[in-house]
Amino acid sequence: MNKKAVIFWLLTFMIMAVIFHFSSQTAVESTVVSVGFSERLLRAFLSITKMTEEEIAVTAKMMDGMIRVVAHYSIFLLLGITCYLAAYFTKRRTHIYKSLYSVGICVAYAVFDEIHQFFVPGRTFQFSDILTDTAGVITGTAIVIGIILLMRRKKASV
Repeated sequence: MNKKAVIFWLLTFMIMAVIFHFSSQTAVESTVVSVGFSERLLRAFLSITKMTEEEIAVTAKMMDGMIRVVAHYSIFLLLGITCYLAAYFTKRRTHIYKSLYSVGICVAYAVFDEIHQFFVPGRTFQFSDILTDTAGVITGTAIVIGIILLMRRKKASV
């Protein structure tokens, strides 16, 4: 295995470890993190929005669901990117094979993540999270394939 493959496999496993860490948080801990993130985000826009601290707290709680969906999508988008690049530098096969291989690994991890959450106090198995995670993985994979194909096309035309 070449150096780039090793680096991208390590990044893939690091992202999986981060996902596992967040999934290990109880429902209360998870809510504190996501609402806290929303509050920091809203405070960053405080001067623009002219919101009071009370309005920030209420709005942050309302944003909780959306923040969680964006977090799932984003972290699995990164996982899709790193896993595809790991497969890309490891396997000498077609983009279709490498994408199915990496998407399969990432979706299996999304399922594992939800099963893991089932055993964490206050957390549940959410099929909708698996769908969101899968959308992130597919988007990340498609972005990388698109960039690789554009780079090849540009290189061929030079």
